[in-house]
Amino acid sequence: MSAHDKVARAVIKAAADNGKIIEVGFEALRELAIAPNAPQIQVDEMRLAYMAGAQHLFSSMMCVLDPGKEETEDDLARMAGIQSELAAWEETLRLRYGQADGSA
Repeated sequence: MSAHDKVARAVIKAAADNGKIIEVGFEALRELAIAPNAPQIQVDEMRLAYMAGAQHLFSSMMCVLDPGKEETEDDLARMAGIQSELAAWEETLRLRYGQADGSA
């Protein structure tokens, strides 16, 4: 694991511990994808969309999990589906915003 990855994990863990993991995620998106001179209305609308997406995902996850304390095979399959969907989106972000590593 790179030094960058270690720092990122520490920041994410601290944000989760402080109830701010979604806010930190938006700030990362803001740095990555929103122009520094973007009008405040654009920032506000993007934050609204980001937070709505996070709320939708979390509430949907809570709805689809089977009752009980232990995860079921169906729960695991559903979570794997969510992970797969998000991994595809992560690849889209990586291609759009990732830095070239210089290899051919």
